[in-house]
Amino acid sequence: AALAGISMTLGRSGRFEEAFALTRRFPQEATHLLLTDLMNECDLDHPELVLREIPRLEYEWSRLQRYRATLQLWLGRDPEAARRWMRENEIPVQVRRELEGK
Repeated sequence: AALAGISMTLGRSGRFEEAFALTRRFPQEATHLLLTDLMNECDLDHPELVLREIPRLEYEWSRLQRYRATLQLWLGRDPEAARRWMRENEIPVQVRRELEGK
């Protein structure tokens, strides 16, 4: 409970790097719900940070959904940066195909 409170306070203050670093320091307390809540807080403004943290999510369906949602939002806001990130990083094949229309 303490980790969640501190992490969310950091996140709501825009200190997402620190919030995620704290969850990495105490992974046993970094629940799926906490990680998704932090991702929801910073999704639009820090897509690269969210994408970096997605593999930590416990459930595959949640990871796939988060990749889709984050990349779709980013493609809508800054398609050049999002496409560059997609070229340089691994994402699930299924998500890549959906987003690239293949």
